[in-house]
Amino acid sequence: MCALPILENSRPSLSLARLPVSFAAAVLVLALSACGSGEKGQTAPIGLGTVGVGAAGAVGGAVIGKNPAIMVGGAIIGGLLGNEFIDKPAAQSRRRRAEAVHASQQYQEQRRQEARERKSEQEEEEVRREAQQQRLQQQWQEEQMRLAENRDWVDVSSAQRLLAAHGHYEGPIDGANSPETQAAVRRYQAEHGLPQSGELSPELMQQMRASL
Repeated sequence: MCALPILENSRPSLSLARLPVSFAAAVLVLALSACGSGEKGQTAPIGLGTVGVGAAGAVGGAVIGKNPAIMVGGAIIGGLLGNEFIDKPAAQSRRRRAEAVHASQQYQEQRRQEARERKSEQEEEEVRREAQQQRLQQQWQEEQMRLAENRDWVDVSSAQRLLAAHGHYEGPIDGANSPETQAAVRRYQAEHGLPQSGELSPELMQQMRASL
């Protein structure tokens, strides 16, 4: 008489005892489904949504019927729903965030590379400008030296002819700035009231031409 109520009350306990086994079987099925979903991925990796909703489905199956198949089916359906509407969007969101971070890093690296290239180009341009300025400065100095040499240069042969025309030189017209040529220059300078240096200069040549 007393044993029957005990057996009847023990049936829910047996169903609840089967619940972890049923839930574990459902999770295993979902895991295999996730592993074999292919590259496009029909399911996301098992997460809290799969586990939580799968557990709720298993409990619902246990409440509806005491058959283990019903509990496993409820766990699988709940797990698939949790995977589809919770874990999969969460995984996609994480993937998008990771892709955004990666794209941002690539963009920043590209900007840094462009900045390095611009700096390198600016440095090369600065070196080229400095080299060009140095070349121009050197060319200007060389030109000034040539002009100075031309200003100071005197054709001794022409000077000898001019001195001879003024009657101060009787030597050969050989273009040599000899002592005889220098003495003739001093005689011309003394005649015209100039310092008697005996040195020829473009100014003296111009004066000798003008005084003929």
